[in-house]
Amino acid sequence: MKSPAANLAVMLCQIDGSDNPETNVSRIPQLVHDYGIEDVDLLVVPENALFRGNFQAAGYVPPALDEHLAVLGPVTKAFGCCTVWGSVQVTRDGSVYNTTLVIAADGSLVTTYEKIHLFQLFTATSSVDETSRFAHGSQPATFEINGWTIGLTICYDLRFPELYRAYAGAELMLCPAEFTHMTGKAHWEVLLRARAIENQCFIAGINQCGINESMNVRAYGHSMMVGPWGDVLSAADEDETCLRCELSRTDVTDARERVPSVHSIRHKTSWSNSR
Repeated sequence: MKSPAANLAVMLCQIDGSDNPETNVSRIPQLVHDYGIEDVDLLVVPENALFRGNFQAAGYVPPALDEHLAVLGPVTKAFGCCTVWGSVQVTRDGSVYNTTLVIAADGSLVTTYEKIHLFQLFTATSSVDETSRFAHGSQPATFEINGWTIGLTICYDLRFPELYRAYAGAELMLCPAEFTHMTGKAHWEVLLRARAIENQCFIAGINQCGINESMNVRAYGHSMMVGPWGDVLSAADEDETCLRCELSRTDVTDARERVPSVHSIRHKTSWSNSR
C-alpha cells in the first residue's frame, strides 16, 4: 500500500462570481492560471461557483449532476489536479440541492456533498432564506487524496460543530462559502479557527467576494487556511485571488500528540462519517 503523502499542496480560489455560468466557468481557469496551477494537488472554489444569485427569480434551471460533470469534468482535466467545486445547484428527484462536487484529475466524479444546514438571515435591509430554494442534505461526506482524508462542509455548516466532529480524524476539512460581509466580519475567522482547534486539523475557508447583485448581499472574502493549532497560515483580503498552501501532515500529528483531544473523544455523533 502506498504511504500517505507527507505534504499536500492546496489552492484556494476566491472569486467574485456572477449569475452567468458561462462567465464563471471561463473566469475561474483564468484566475487559477494567473497564479499557477503547477504541482497543486487540490483546487477548491467557493460556494455558488457557477451561478451566484437567486436562481428562481432569474429563471435559471439548475442542471442535473451529469450535466454539471459534462462541463466541469473537462475543466478539471485541463487543470490536471483534483478539484472541489465548492457548491453548484443540482436538481435531483425534483428538488434542488446546494451541492459540492469533488472531481478527480481525470475528470471523473469522486463524491458529492449536499449542504445539510441551509442559511437564513433576516435584517432590516436584507434577507436570505435558502430553505425557500433548496432541500436539506442529510449525510456528511469525505474523500481521500494522496492518503489525506478530507471532510466536506458548505458555508452555514461552519456554525454546527457536531458536523465537523463527524469528520474527527480527518487531516483537512473544507468550508467553501458565500459568507456575508456582516456575519463574516463578526464570525468567519473565529469559527474557522475554532473548528481547526477542536478537530486538530487543517481547515480551509474558501469564500466569495464582491456583491451578489441579484440578492443585494456583499460577501466577506477573506478566504484562509487555518492550521491544526488554530493559527492562520494564509489569508486573502476582499479581492479575487488564489492562495497556495503547502500542508504538512507533521503539523496534524504534532497538534494531536501535544494535546490528544481528538484521541480522547468519548461520544459519537448521530451521523456516520462516510456515505
